[in-house]
Amino acid sequence: MVNLRNAASLAEVRERIQKAAVSHGPSEWIIGRGWNHHQWEEQREPTRKDLDDIIPNNPAMMVRACGHSVWVNTRALERAGVTRETPNPDGGQIDKDPGSGEPTGLLREARDIIEAHIPPPTLEERKQMVLAAQEDALRSGITGVHTCESLKEWEAFAALEAEGKLKVRVYHLLPPDDLEAAAGRGITAGFTAVAAWSARRENELGSIAAGKWADLTIYNQDLFSLSPDHWPDIETEMTVVHGEIVYNMA
Repeated sequence: MVNLRNAASLAEVRERIQKAAVSHGPSEWIIGRGWNHHQWEEQREPTRKDLDDIIPNNPAMMVRACGHSVWVNTRALERAGVTRETPNPDGGQIDKDPGSGEPTGLLREARDIIEAHIPPPTLEERKQMVLAAQEDALRSGITGVHTCESLKEWEAFAALEAEGKLKVRVYHLLPPDDLEAAAGRGITAGFTAVAAWSARRENELGSIAAGKWADLTIYNQDLFSLSPDHWPDIETEMTVVHGEIVYNMA
């Protein structure tokens, strides 16, 4: 997954994608996330042409920071069978050039059209994604998260928990379509990977009291003495989850 967050320009985003492409084989999908054209010097939305010249042989999908729009190249459009004749899906839009009618490479609320043609990540790949996100969270002093993802993602959290590698507390909300399959595997409300533990470990984690562990984050500045516009400058020095130091700047 190519990290496109906090880029100052489209040129910087293109550079990140081009570097990531080196590790991908021919015709392998390249996926990224986090672009936001409002933060770019160019102040314009990207098109497929901004990808075609740097990765002409790999289908690519770059998810916007909001998650509602995707930016793809011509190869991805071809894989998905998207042409000038493709109608907009219900509730979504395939941007098309007003002159030629050809897709520009931007799809809004229509990423399913592209994702249907992307091979699903393996369990090991999903685990690596979780670990990368966890590292970022702990570095920011975040000790617990809520997520609404499928049973496939839950499997990655559960596998890492069994391996003792999951450090953040995760409250995982499954979509309705996965509830029957989850129940068939004995996954019930209140069971979450390291997370809510509302039933399983209430004795230990239910409240802050003598003899119970509490999560702790130590920052390099006093949060309450700074105005909100200075909060982004604060750095996390240490993050503790359930009595274990899981991140230490030193």
